[in-house]
Amino acid sequence: MDTTFDEIREILKQVSIAHQENDREIKGLLQSQKEDRLKSEKSKKENDEGFRELREMFKETDVQFQEMKKEFRESKKENEEGFRELRKIFKENDRQFEKSKKENEEGFRELRKMFEETDKQFKETDRRFKETDRKFKETDRLIGGLGEGFGSFTEGLAYPSMRKILYEQYGIDNTVANYLKRFPDGTEIELDAFGHTNGTVNNAVVVEVKTNLKSVHIKKFKTMLSEFKEKFPDFADKKLFGIFCTVGKVSRQLREEVFAAGIHLAIVHDDIFDLKKNENAIDWNHRK
Repeated sequence: MDTTFDEIREILKQVSIAHQENDREIKGLLQSQKEDRLKSEKSKKENDEGFRELREMFKETDVQFQEMKKEFRESKKENEEGFRELRKIFKENDRQFEKSKKENEEGFRELRKMFEETDKQFKETDRRFKETDRKFKETDRLIGGLGEGFGSFTEGLAYPSMRKILYEQYGIDNTVANYLKRFPDGTEIELDAFGHTNGTVNNAVVVEVKTNLKSVHIKKFKTMLSEFKEKFPDFADKKLFGIFCTVGKVSRQLREEVFAAGIHLAIVHDDIFDLKKNENAIDWNHRK
């Protein structure tokens, strides 16, 4: 009988330790959630007006994420209440056990069954917490990937609109998206869109798509256009023009930089790219 009681006391000790570990895991999860929320708020403050449309597009995703957090808080509250009730049960069982251990062996067997069921419940609770953590990590991964996904979407949207513009403005009817050329040394160049025509009108246009245009992009694009006829000798005889496509508003300073570089500018609005034609655009294949 004494040995059985010691076993029960050891089980109670293990259950208490497991409870403390669960409390720490819950606090850690709440802290992680708080940090994620702070990071999200900081990120929102740093975003400029150009991402307003993005926030609208993914408003539904944010609602779902908030619902998930709400469900997690409710689940945590229920678990905490369950732990409090469980502690009360343990105290009461311990008192009854001390009183009746010498009188009722059957009571020990029933108590063991109860602890076995409690252990199963703890394991199930632990499994649910791990699943919830996995879902939060998956949600973070999806949100973290939104920036790149939006860039790919923009490039996909640029193609049909720019194809129409190239045909209307330059008579170009041969346009390719994601034009890729590999060189013998293993290097390669990929153009977001490239169009050209032959005959009386002998033009070629390189399109560079950026979700958030910066000065460094302009410098790199100028370098690429300057080296175009060396990299693409088959098109060296054509008049070559460059077009920047971007999303959202472009500052006056950046617009002036683009035009000063001899490059056209197209800005997307209402799913259409509006070409801001540069009267001083450079023919990069024949510039002096």
